[in-house]
Amino acid sequence: MEKVIIPRPTYIVIDDVGWWQGTDGSAWGEPYRTGLKRRHCVADYAALDQLARKLDIRPQVAFVAGEWDRRNLLRQVPNSNWQLSAWDNSKNMGKHLDEAMEVINAGNLCLAIHGLCHEYWDEPGQPSRCEFGYERDLAIIRQHLDAYFAILEDNGYKGRIQAYVPPGFRHKVGWETGLMKQYGARYMSTTFTNMQTEQPADRCIVEEGVINCDRVVNPIKWYEVNAMPPQEINKGFFGLHWPNLLHINPAENNVTIQRWVDHFNRYRQIFGIILAQDEDEGHQQAYYEKYAHLSVAPEGVRISFDSQDCVTDRDLILQSTRRLKAREVRKTDSFYEYQIDPVAETFIRWLDQTDGG
Repeated sequence: MEKVIIPRPTYIVIDDVGWWQGTDGSAWGEPYRTGLKRRHCVADYAALDQLARKLDIRPQVAFVAGEWDRRNLLRQVPNSNWQLSAWDNSKNMGKHLDEAMEVINAGNLCLAIHGLCHEYWDEPGQPSRCEFGYERDLAIIRQHLDAYFAILEDNGYKGRIQAYVPPGFRHKVGWETGLMKQYGARYMSTTFTNMQTEQPADRCIVEEGVINCDRVVNPIKWYEVNAMPPQEINKGFFGLHWPNLLHINPAENNVTIQRWVDHFNRYRQIFGIILAQDEDEGHQQAYYEKYAHLSVAPEGVRISFDSQDCVTDRDLILQSTRRLKAREVRKTDSFYEYQIDPVAETFIRWLDQTDGG
């Protein structure tokens, strides 16, 4: 019997990219950072670019911008750093900023807002978790966002940011989402178990037109270096932290990256999963997987939707064990994969019913 499914996307999101100091400073009032016991270097950005190119996708990197501050802007941004008005970022200056931005501007990575320095300081060296709260003052969040985008501009970032990853996964549904949308966010992802919400949330929700996706449970520690991929396959957004993909010796980063490339390539052969190409496909396919419904008939397949705000502009991905009269994009040994316009193609016929295929 034929099987037709809207596959659940696995999209790779890498948190805490952007630090130059690797040290976990939480014990003395600085940010957690990545916990890497060395400075970050350009090779660490090149490793992410290598992951993207080898998998032929654009993973998302949740980017922390504070240690890219070339003009010490954070001296004027309240609650943004552990030194407050005495902020001095001189030790992170150098040509490595230009070299790393050249890697980022190659366009193989999707940057997402992840804060200035990840935490929130009322007093020097006394942080509270996390930068955007659960219910931080929206006026202060706006100042942080203005500084965030100013720092990216100062560093010559050429891309477009359209996603938000709450630092520390602290998010209250409906609180800062509208503000993030004003700054370009169409998407976000967080762990729903950390999220404050009045209604139970499953897999994917829509907040003020922003698609918010849950992360799969990941046993890998945020500070684990040169991490081993899990044996099992996890459907859904796959959150990693930067050091998981790096080696303590940056010259060996490629070894760690290849291990993860081999792991994620397994997803491409499994019916019911896609390895999402970019943040648009990842978030919008998650929306389709939750809110679209399929009805299989002798003549073909009908697509219908729950009542939701229109938040999509990408095709729906469909997988079938039987050929359909639709735009085929991939064929494996056991199933076909199609791109469907969910507005124009609400009924898709079996190919062999009309064309003898």
